[in-house]
Amino acid sequence: MNSLSTSLSKNANAAFFGLVVALGVLLATPGILFAQSDSFSLTLTPPLFQLSIGPGEFWASSLKAVNTNDYEITLYATVMNFSANGDEGQGKFTPIVGESSEEKSQTLAGWIEVAKEPVVVAPGQSVDIPFSVRIPEDASPGGHYAAILVGTQPLRDEQGGPVIRVSSFISSLFFVRIKGEVFENASIREFIVGSSWRSDARIPMSLRVENTGTVHILPAGDVVVYDMWGIERGRVPVNQNNNFGNVLPHSVRKFELEWAGEVSWWNTGLYSAVVTLGFGDEEKQSISSETHFWVVPITPLAILGGGILVLILLLRWMIRRSIRRTLGRYHFAPKEDDTS
Repeated sequence: MNSLSTSLSKNANAAFFGLVVALGVLLATPGILFAQSDSFSLTLTPPLFQLSIGPGEFWASSLKAVNTNDYEITLYATVMNFSANGDEGQGKFTPIVGESSEEKSQTLAGWIEVAKEPVVVAPGQSVDIPFSVRIPEDASPGGHYAAILVGTQPLRDEQGGPVIRVSSFISSLFFVRIKGEVFENASIREFIVGSSWRSDARIPMSLRVENTGTVHILPAGDVVVYDMWGIERGRVPVNQNNNFGNVLPHSVRKFELEWAGEVSWWNTGLYSAVVTLGFGDEEKQSISSETHFWVVPITPLAILGGGILVLILLLRWMIRRSIRRTLGRYHFAPKEDDTS
C-alpha cells in the first residue's frame, strides 16, 4: 500500500510539475528571455554546449548571467531533460521527479549538478553560475540532451515539491555525445514547393529531415535550381552557419526555404530543384532529393500575347484597307447591247 501511495504521489508530482514547466518555459529559446513585462531583461551565455565525452568522465564549467536592468535580481537554476517537440525546432523540458529515481541515474539532467542556492545579481552586473557534468560508467553511447533553466523564482519549494509562481526563464541547452558505438543516419522525409504552378519566380520550399540515428546531426547543404534546359538558375543555402539547426535522434526537423529568380517571359517552363545535404561526425554522409515546378509568368506573357494580338489586328486592318484602295482604282462601265 505504501509503495502504491508513493507511486501515485510521484505521478501526481510529475503531472503537476509538468504543467508548471509547460506554462512557464515550454517555449523558451536558448539565451533569450520570455519576460512577464518589457521592463525586465536577462542574458544567459553560452546558449548552447555541445560536448563529446566518454563514460566515467567529468567536466565542469559555468554559465554567465547578465543583469541589464537597473535593479537587483535574484536567480534560481534548475536542470531538466530536453527533447524535440514537433518539426519546427521547438523543444520541451521535462523535470526529474525524485532524487533517487531511475530517471536521474539514466538521463543527462541527472548527471548535471548546479548550485541550488539563489544567486543575487546587482544592477548592470554579471555572475557566473558553476555546474558540473559527471558521466556514469554505464552511460549508453549516443546523444543525450538537457538544459539548465535560470529564472527569477524557484520551481520547487524548500521541501522539494512543485509550486506555481509567476517567473521568467531562460535556458542554456546541453547536447552531449557519449563516446562509443553510435549510429548516424538520416533521410529526407519531404521536399516540396508551395505550389507546382507559379506565376512569379519566388518559390517557397519546405524540407523535412528525419534523424533515424542515435545521436544528433547538423545537416547542411544547398538547393540548386535548374531550368528546363538544365542551366543552373540559383542556389539556396540550407542550415549553413547555424549551430541551432540540429536534428535530434528519432525526430523530424522542418526547414523553410525560398528561391527568388528573375521574372520575365523567358523564365517560362518546367524547373527542377535538387537539395543535397551533408552530415555526420563519425563518417561524412550525404542525402539528396528532387522536386519540380512550373514557372508561368502571367503578366509578362499577357503583355506579350496582347502585343501579338494587337499586331495581328493591325496587319489585318492594313491588308483589308490596301485591298479596298486597290479595288477603288478600277471603274467597270456597263456593257452596251448591240442593235441592228
